[in-house]
Amino acid sequence: NHLQLNRKLVDDANRDSLTNLLNRRGMDAKISATTFDARAGHAMFYMDIDNFKHINDTYGHGTGDATLAILAARIKESIRDEAVFTRHGGDEFSIYMPRLEAADVQSVAERIGDCISSQAFVFESNTFDVSISIGAFWTKNDHSIQRMIDQADAQLLLAKQAGKNRAQVAYDKEQQTASVAYRMLR
Repeated sequence: NHLQLNRKLVDDANRDSLTNLLNRRGMDAKISATTFDARAGHAMFYMDIDNFKHINDTYGHGTGDATLAILAARIKESIRDEAVFTRHGGDEFSIYMPRLEAADVQSVAERIGDCISSQAFVFESNTFDVSISIGAFWTKNDHSIQRMIDQADAQLLLAKQAGKNRAQVAYDKEQQTASVAYRMLR
């Protein structure tokens, strides 16, 4: 069927084949079709795997790929359906949440981090620990997605510099951005 084939081509173009998550193009399409709740605010979480190169170098790229797929599956289970979960390539991921109160951003980030670090990863005969660093940006303003990603990515850098396996959140308060660091609980 021509229509089904077309839909599959569009879907393939908007998805990452390894994790079956949206790619950047898919994310842009999905977010532009999502209305954020200005009363609650919205948030962008940007994250990557701590020491991912070490996992690849130690266990091989097959294990690295499996790590990405397991991580995607675990996070998908721990977030709401309306969240837009994207793989940006390499070991970088984002989650956009269209309705999130400022008071909940930190606990959401910690829950995402915990679902990765609380349980070892197992692939073939290898068992190893994985942790992620997360940067988050929350705002009530209707910023562009790129601006939200840039802000969250800047927080991710701070989380890495502060020692990894943690979340760093910035809150957009009428243009003054307050930044708070929290240690992830092991």
